[in-house]
Amino acid sequence: MDFITASRIREEGRWYFLTITTSTQALQLKDVSVYMTGQADDMADSEAEHVQLLSSITLEIEPGQWIQLVGPNGSGKSTLGMLLAGHADRIAQGNAAAEGMMNRGFAGNVPLPIVTQDPEASIVGQTPWEDLILLLEQQGMEPDAVFNAAEASLKRCRLWELRDRKVDTISGGQKQLLAAAGCLACGVPLLLFDEADTMLDASSRAAVHAAARELWQSGMTVLWISHRLDGLKHTDRIIGMDNGRIVYDGSVEAFYLPGPDEAVSPCAQLGYEPPYSVQTALELAGLGFQLTPLPLSPDMLEEAVKRLGG
Repeated sequence: MDFITASRIREEGRWYFLTITTSTQALQLKDVSVYMTGQADDMADSEAEHVQLLSSITLEIEPGQWIQLVGPNGSGKSTLGMLLAGHADRIAQGNAAAEGMMNRGFAGNVPLPIVTQDPEASIVGQTPWEDLILLLEQQGMEPDAVFNAAEASLKRCRLWELRDRKVDTISGGQKQLLAAAGCLACGVPLLLFDEADTMLDASSRAAVHAAARELWQSGMTVLWISHRLDGLKHTDRIIGMDNGRIVYDGSVEAFYLPGPDEAVSPCAQLGYEPPYSVQTALELAGLGFQLTPLPLSPDMLEEAVKRLGG
């Protein structure tokens, strides 16, 4: 396994991750911990008082997966997302130290953009078309390739018909999609959404979910970070975090069910309530009516009940 140790080094007066090389393997973390620190000059005296942001994180992400990272606010989701995106130097405004091992794998050695709940921070053009053109020119893309890349990305994110609209007239969900289109146009290998739907209404949230799902179905790797459980039916895998630790890593179905030696499910342990469809299925199971597979949405519940009655 082509891991390179992430050691503490001094750079411009602060502590940063050692530069990580890449391979064609999965994106991997092995026993990685991250600490919020003071300035480098203060570190010797305050080492024992450092706040631990991530603790002994070990995981592997394969190309083409959809992974949903969930957990309560302050659980470490965004910190882990920044680390996976290659922004170790931005964690805790740069006052962070890390230890463990990391292989960037298919994610590459260039920091990746993150689609956040504030997409306007990354929008520079007055229209979606202008925004992507400016972005790609800043990235140094060859002029002949810029227009094709911008068109392809806008179409993939359902924004082609809005390409000449003023950005300040499009919806919040469409701005999120524009941020995602910018990521795609730059050729990112991993698309990260960090609480991207938090400020959206139900309609805009559904549109962003649907577009992200289409991108995943076309082969894109998606990491969806949220404190909500929306959209779990589309995920390959769910990772649950609490207090800087991974407390669950597995299938969506098992997330809602108690383990062999557990009284409650990982879902309940993290303080969540299952969606209505799952609650109904679990109640039916208690009455002797097993719905398989576990329905994760109202549509899936309806189909499962039909099969049960048919």
